Amino acid sequence: MSRFKIIATRFFFIGCIIFFLTGGIYFSVPVVLEKKLLPDLLKKTGCVPLTCEVRKFSFTGFDIASLRWGNPENPSVCFDSLRIDYSFLGLVNKQIKKIIISGAEIRAEFKDGKLSIPGIDFGSFLKNFSNPGQEEHQTISPKIPVIIGELEIRNAAILLRSGHEVFSIPFKVKIHPVFKEKKEPPSGYKAYCMLSPQIVNILPGVKIKSGINIHAVYDFTSGNFELNLNLTDMDMEYNGLRLRNSSKDVPLTITATGTRDHLQMHFNRFCVGSPFPFELSMCQDASLTATIGKDTLNAEGCVNMLFNKELINNDPRFDIKLSQSASMPFFFKGEKQGEMWRFSLDSAGTSFPLHFARGTETVSISPTELLIKGEGSDTGSSLQFAVNFSSVEYRGNTLHIVSPHVSLEGNGLRNNPETPSLKALVQITDAEITAMDFYAKNIAAKIPLEWPFPSLEDDDITARNDKDRYFVIDDMTYAGMDIGAISATPCQNGTDFHFTGQFNTRIPGFHINFTGMAGLNEKNKFISSVDFYSAEPEKAVQCELSSVAKQLTGMFFDGFVDIKGNWNFDGTHMASMGSILFRNATVDASPQKMIIEGIDLQLTLCDVLNFRSDPDQMLKFQRFVWGDLEANEGNIIFQIESPSSLFLKKSSFSWCGGNVYTHGLHLKSDNSGFDSICYCDRLKLADILKQFHLASAEGEGSVNGRLPVNYKDGKIKINDGFLYSTPGERGILRFDTETLIPGAAGIQKGIQTQIAHEALKNFQYDWAKLSLLSKGEDLHVHLQMEGRPVDLLPFAYTKEYGLVKAEGEPRAHFQGILFNFNFTLPLDEILHYGADLSNLLQSQ
Repeated sequence: MSRFKIIATRFFFIGCIIFFLTGGIYFSVPVVLEKKLLPDLLKKTGCVPLTCEVRKFSFTGFDIASLRWGNPENPSVCFDSLRIDYSFLGLVNKQIKKIIISGAEIRAEFKDGKLSIPGIDFGSFLKNFSNPGQEEHQTISPKIPVIIGELEIRNAAILLRSGHEVFSIPFKVKIHPVFKEKKEPPSGYKAYCMLSPQIVNILPGVKIKSGINIHAVYDFTSGNFELNLNLTDMDMEYNGLRLRNSSKDVPLTITATGTRDHLQMHFNRFCVGSPFPFELSMCQDASLTATIGKDTLNAEGCVNMLFNKELINNDPRFDIKLSQSASMPFFFKGEKQGEMWRFSLDSAGTSFPLHFARGTETVSISPTELLIKGEGSDTGSSLQFAVNFSSVEYRGNTLHIVSPHVSLEGNGLRNNPETPSLKALVQITDAEITAMDFYAKNIAAKIPLEWPFPSLEDDDITARNDKDRYFVIDDMTYAGMDIGAISATPCQNGTDFHFTGQFNTRIPGFHINFTGMAGLNEKNKFISSVDFYSAEPEKAVQCELSSVAKQLTGMFFDGFVDIKGNWNFDGTHMASMGSILFRNATVDASPQKMIIEGIDLQLTLCDVLNFRSDPDQMLKFQRFVWGDLEANEGNIIFQIESPSSLFLKKSSFSWCGGNVYTHGLHLKSDNSGFDSICYCDRLKLADILKQFHLASAEGEGSVNGRLPVNYKDGKIKINDGFLYSTPGERGILRFDTETLIPGAAGIQKGIQTQIAHEALKNFQYDWAKLSLLSKGEDLHVHLQMEGRPVDLLPFAYTKEYGLVKAEGEPRAHFQGILFNFNFTLPLDEILHYGADLSNLLQSQ
């Protein structure tokens, strides 16, 4: 056989062998990859089994379909297809052109506060792929073992199970290498990821909805990285804290740049929608910086909180309006050394005072300081905080509250995760409250707060409230009267506050105790209630009333006083009721020569705050003296409509041996006068004459009628008053004529005067009429009587002198005499009213 033939035969057999080997490899490699190599590789890493179908294998790439990683019936990771493009020369140089994954599904689970992919142990995976000979502190080699020209994941989704619900999060990923020089290996990779979670309750208390775009670049050589996140249509919520974009056109952009040991982060702005809307942002040239060491971490930065009036005013949940936007910068510092850490967050307050309005109500606050500091470790930590406000003011229709300073200070402790605690103290200084006729100033308060909320029994509440007073009002007035001071001690019980205290009136020895609570009901509405009662109801009170009101100067009170009642607010309506009891009391006003004795009154108030009583309240007195006038056994039925309005329904009292009645009279502080009619029944005429100093007389005769009384500009007048005897009833009057006749006008001298002297000593009248009319400063009184002397008079008739007074036995009998008396009286002297009484009657 020729040499050429031998060579050709050998090449033929070699070619056949190569052909069959190549064909065997081509057809067997997919089977080996599918059945042996890939499953064994994942088994060594500690992962769950893998099944797949190798659809294509060549020297330029291979294609895998239906890749299932995990339990075949419920795999953790599924790929519809995995395509890898490469070249033979590229594989020699450890380069892959492209990896494309389509139809990926990753099944994750959130359970017991941890996120995991069932069947995949990432710890074992990383451990088995790490270099066992490499020390833990050695830095990672900057060399990339395999260069991937492009990695793309399409039509992918994360199926997240949380509880009994499964949520789908669509995403896609692209990764490209970064080259500094074309001929050099890539220094790092640039990644792009887009997630579109449309998720509700993904975690307990968490709601997420947002479009998320992520751009990242990492340099393996230098360790530098860049990260950019854009969140659009963001709506995230966690336990009532809601985050969203400030506007639909402005996404939240978060950028982070740095190296292995240094980080800088910046975000533009986003909105905290609840519980109260505001914006958080960072200045364009500001950033959060962090320096990272082996066992240390230091970070600092500045964040700006903006109270945006458009954001607040357009929120449909609130009916409050902000008049002007204001910003508050926050400065943050933090550090960690080993297991120890500490941080601080502080702010110098807002750029402008915050003015809120709701209808006719306004609130103005000026935050001047906010400071939070904390330090600790894994075994325990502590927290201190302080918040200060200046010029805090609330103004409503009937209520005005202002305080120049309000502060909140406190601290917290955490000895272990199960026992955190928080204690704080709210302080208010020099506050003032105005509510209609009520005014209080010099208000100071210290209100202790605790968390977890203490739960106390009644005995514990009483014991805690017996401590020092934490709430004090030194000066209170009501309707222009100085009513006293308040001191109280609050005590927290759960979310409520209980308190006890004492109202120290300006009346010496008279105090009012009170107990109450304030908190939230099941609908989270503010509620409160207060019960009050006299500290010593059986103790007699003696005092001068100028301590209550200046216009009461010179008036003294002596008697028993008892007060009790309650006030409550149910979250919508305010109600108060109470009673004031006066028993066997005396009011003595010596400057006005006025005294009221035997006062008994049980006043029932249906509205204590507005000082409004129930109808038909009754005041009784035993004796009332005003100047030279005296009344007895009085009853007054009335209603207090407001602190400035009193309705006298009717009254009655005994005067001059008879009774006097009045009906229907309104007394108002803004009215300088009033008119009333006194209806008189069977008044003894002799007593009337004596009380008005008209005459000194005795007798049994009585008169009836009315006395219209007018009060105006501090003066009392009687307009066209008249009293007359009952027709058909006669009366007898016995005058002291020595005082009567010299003061009478219109009586002729001589024999007529003598007859009048004798006749009035014991005169029986058939009818009598007393007319009273005020003119100027005087009261003009006209008395008319017609009758006859009871006894014979010592007069006789002679031809020479006519009617003359006779000596011896009386023998003249008069058939009828008509008397007319005119008196002019200074009423102000009789009643002893002057400037003091005028001020009293006109006061509120």
